[in-house]
Amino acid sequence: MCPADRRQFLAQTTAALTASRLVTEGERTTRLAQGRSQIPTTNRDPQNHSDPNLHLLVDDHEIARHENVSRVLNRMHKHPGPVLVADRPWEGERAQAWGSVIQEPDGLFRIWYFAFNTERRWDELDRGGYCYAESRDGIHWTKPDLNLFEFRGSKRNNLFYSCAPDGVNLVDEELARRGVGLPAIDEKGETIGVINNLDGLTVVRDDDDPDPQKRYKLIANMQDHRMWAPYNPQRYPNVTPQQVNKSARVFGQYMDTSPDGIHWTRRPQRLMAARGGDYMMVTRDHRNKQ
Repeated sequence: MCPADRRQFLAQTTAALTASRLVTEGERTTRLAQGRSQIPTTNRDPQNHSDPNLHLLVDDHEIARHENVSRVLNRMHKHPGPVLVADRPWEGERAQAWGSVIQEPDGLFRIWYFAFNTERRWDELDRGGYCYAESRDGIHWTKPDLNLFEFRGSKRNNLFYSCAPDGVNLVDEELARRGVGLPAIDEKGETIGVINNLDGLTVVRDDDDPDPQKRYKLIANMQDHRMWAPYNPQRYPNVTPQQVNKSARVFGQYMDTSPDGIHWTRRPQRLMAARGGDYMMVTRDHRNKQ
């Protein structure tokens, strides 16, 4: 490869090298801040997520030959401490990023996360929940008062979701013991039971949906916690076998929608029934617009 051809090759592929950098003949190539090139719109198989225009070049798999070129991977540096901590009464002892982070077009970072009370006393039925925070730099986070769900008589908190029909924050186990939750709507639009637990939630922004009321999608593994009564009889002493069987049919992957990522319909509809195990984290397929 002659020097001119090599420079042309580097210019065409630099945009894809967001995780690495090339050094050639002592001159360091520059990375394009704009990111990847536009992907042409074609009729693609929705099950095929391969992008023929994406070449990461993190190894030599797609390189026929190279000369006077070295690959140098940037070293990541871990932040010295947690950037999001449980410091509110309803958050319990742990703020867990068992949720998702997105960056809006204006640069705002948004996180939807779980708060856990791992050392909850038997009489504390309301600590923990589904919380929201935002940041301009991804390091310093604020927890706005959303005024949506009640915690100990006040709505001044950052709880963005609750499975309690009356909006009073309770732990999933207590909702299950009371046999209450949000309506569980199946693929046909029929109510098949109640939901009182969200496991591994993901929030994505969907700019391809023509309905602005559905701009944000929340997808999670949802269930009626009474299905676990046979494995935790001390927690659910009054759950009958019939209730266990009915609650097990609710188990699946559900979706809720929102115009702003804060106000949700709280009528999640099932996308598919559970097939065993946990289903965690969903990413947006921008090429196939789904």
